[in-house]
Amino acid sequence: MKLYFDGKSIEAKANQSLYDMAKQLGFFSGKLSTDPIGAKIAGGIFDLNFIPVFEKERVLIRKSLTKALAASGGKVQLLRYSDPIGQKIYTRTAQFVMFLALKKLWNGAKIKMRCTVGSGLLVNVFDAPDFSVEKLRAKMQEIVSEDIVLRRRRILTEDAIRHFESEGQTDKARLLKYRNFPTFDVYEHEDFADYYYGEMAPSTAYLKNWELLQTENGFIFVFPDVNNPDKSSTYREMPNMLNVYTEGENWCKLMECETVADLNELVDSGKIRELIRVNEALHEKRFSQVADMICQRGAKAVLLAGPSSSGKTTSANRLAVQLRVHGKHPVLMSLDDYYLDRDLIMPDENGKVDLEHINTIDTELFGKHIALLLDGKEVELP
Repeated sequence: MKLYFDGKSIEAKANQSLYDMAKQLGFFSGKLSTDPIGAKIAGGIFDLNFIPVFEKERVLIRKSLTKALAASGGKVQLLRYSDPIGQKIYTRTAQFVMFLALKKLWNGAKIKMRCTVGSGLLVNVFDAPDFSVEKLRAKMQEIVSEDIVLRRRRILTEDAIRHFESEGQTDKARLLKYRNFPTFDVYEHEDFADYYYGEMAPSTAYLKNWELLQTENGFIFVFPDVNNPDKSSTYREMPNMLNVYTEGENWCKLMECETVADLNELVDSGKIRELIRVNEALHEKRFSQVADMICQRGAKAVLLAGPSSSGKTTSANRLAVQLRVHGKHPVLMSLDDYYLDRDLIMPDENGKVDLEHINTIDTELFGKHIALLLDGKEVELP
């Protein structure tokens, strides 16, 4: 079987992994910025330890790869840290290493991955006597230096449930009870096994250029710099973002729905409508509080930002209702009204028009209109 790694061809041998072939073709230099961390084949994502061809009396080909390779004509796109998918692979690998290190140092500790804040992953650690970032960093570095190969193994779902229950990971065990498939894939090392719902790097040695920072209830894992992966990022605190996430956590506690397993059980019990009502009440209360803040500040303009379909228009309308309660008469404007004509929008290097790009908006006209409105004058929306 002939494969093409980023244009370079190679004849796949039996029991040879994607990693082995990429290494044979000279794609590795020892740097995170240039070393492949995963592979994309016909749109599917594979870890580099996948073996396309097995040999047991006769040649057997892994079904998932067979279909992908046939669809791609043998083309294998190597993914690196600069690719968003590569960053996710790195993140899952980091989680595996930090959980393995925590188990070795503080077996029985409760760990909660909270959220990503900027360039850092916030992790809480409970029931870990004498926890320190220094000890954790040293153990993680030891695991990285061991260059442990990370291979995925398929086990029975019921065995996975028993394993996670024995490890105290009850949320994961409860979630797997809703799994419709009889098997479940895990990555493992010695008596430690876990899975982070996606591919990992070929080995723990890929975990380069990171840092740990101590927090009150745990630590922050600082990722490599996206623009220069050969060094760790400079972590910048984002208190507003963290406050929003913390508020979301508190809402989940109020709704008694902190995990996907909780959500599944609410659906099964018929209590999902109550969750929706409580959630709507929390949102309405928050819009009321924001309206109070706007009036207290005497603001003349309120701007809502967010990606497509994130709820900007819905939020603007709900906020407008709350401002009416204060006797205000808000006028809604939308940037959608300020799109340039299609013939004025420059396509990208692939000839496609990116309607999410700021250059598709007539920002100059929008700025003029905002200035005129703040000056008490009228404008005609385009």
